[in-house]
Amino acid sequence: FVKQLYQYLNTYFQVTYGDLPSQSFAFNLSHFCHQYHLPIVKTFKGIQLLEREGIIKITEGSGSISKLVFTCSNEQLFSYYKRNPSKETLLKSILRTYDGIFDTITIINPYNLAKKLNLTVIIVEKTLKECHKDGVIQYIHNQAFSSIQFLQPREDAYTINTIAKHIEKQHKIKTEKYQSMLAYVTNKNSCRQRQISFYFNETIRENCGICDVCISKKKKDKDSVQLLCDIIKQELSTADQLSSSELVQRLQKTENEVLHCIRILLDSHTIILTSQNKYRLYES
Repeated sequence: FVKQLYQYLNTYFQVTYGDLPSQSFAFNLSHFCHQYHLPIVKTFKGIQLLEREGIIKITEGSGSISKLVFTCSNEQLFSYYKRNPSKETLLKSILRTYDGIFDTITIINPYNLAKKLNLTVIIVEKTLKECHKDGVIQYIHNQAFSSIQFLQPREDAYTINTIAKHIEKQHKIKTEKYQSMLAYVTNKNSCRQRQISFYFNETIRENCGICDVCISKKKKDKDSVQLLCDIIKQELSTADQLSSSELVQRLQKTENEVLHCIRILLDSHTIILTSQNKYRLYES
């Protein structure tokens, strides 16, 4: 994508092969993305990458990036449609075009919206500002790039190939960080604190006991113990008296698990130990 983006930039500003323009070029990101059908966020990051690698220089100024998020409920939006039918088509188009824009502030491209609805960009931006004023959306028109200067002669593939390994390395690092974050979020078996310590090459021998994973395990353990206690009571209600070894054999549980539940039931006076060293239900 970066190689293609670099070629589009050269074509956009009519830079010939081998040439290094001395002047800066006025740049409008939204118009550029619209002309070459590029995703605006990915393009924005790609241009930043080219600047970090010393291929181009960006000067901030009159260029702009538009961001939007809906700030009303569905019911309020439908009511707004009825009061402002002229704005309904634009707002519905935004909802269809940008997933998640009802919940998350999202970069939009007014040029694409204008073309899709056969409107001018001026009308689209004016309408969005009116919707913002009415409290239906939050519309932000931030400053971004206004000019670009090329720092290296145009040599297309050769220019990008010189930084390709570094780009791949950075991409690999980002991928590994993303995978680590995803593993942290989806791992429901390991203590969160121990996961974080492992990420930083540290070792913690005991679980923290207070994270969501530890609390969930405690609840599961408690539920499992309660279930085993209920099963033991049921066995004793039918067999009258049973020893701990007989309970282990009947329930196919470990001795420690059965003895733990027996202690709980003894402490709560639910069962008693008979003279035959067996257990039966307590009869009040």
